[in-house]
Amino acid sequence: MTANLLDDLNFATACRHTFYLLRHKVNALRRQILASPSLGHAQLTLKRNKTDRRHEGVLQIILAKTGDGACPVDALRKLLLLDPRGPDTPLFSFGRRPFSRNNFLSTLSTKLRTLGIQTHGYSGQSFRKGAAQHAHDSGILDDQIQMLGRWTSEAFMVYFTTNASVLYKLTHRFQTGSPAPLSLLLPPPSPPPS
Repeated sequence: MTANLLDDLNFATACRHTFYLLRHKVNALRRQILASPSLGHAQLTLKRNKTDRRHEGVLQIILAKTGDGACPVDALRKLLLLDPRGPDTPLFSFGRRPFSRNNFLSTLSTKLRTLGIQTHGYSGQSFRKGAAQHAHDSGILDDQIQMLGRWTSEAFMVYFTTNASVLYKLTHRFQTGSPAPLSLLLPPPSPPPS
């Protein structure tokens, strides 16, 4: 596999992991990953980070197999198979060097432009914001989203926007509820005079 294809594979896998882990980025070594083919998941063990308020020093994160083209577990297996390296090497790399924020964002911008997508509005927070919004739209409760993203405050709620179709369904359900909202308070209308 060529170096460019390996970089693309690393980038694509990192994008999936950044989204599903609700993280800004993933700085991990290969030895911190345990993929379980039989159980359909991968476990990532991260060292202490800023959300480690109890100073436990270790964060265990489980990635579930999703069964679709964006599956983070399948992407990880493919990466480990096609780009085999030692256990103390970075999980993701560009040109055999660890990912840097600048390299990642530069590559993201390049790929978006190639697809004809404007790059303004995309940042290192985009994956975390998109994942939180996806979880919200999927009906996952706010406290569960907070737990998944390891937020210690309610700051993640600023990421939510209301999808127009969801807003329509809520409005429709509210306005046509059973009984109709105002039906109990108002007498039925009188017939028009003849």
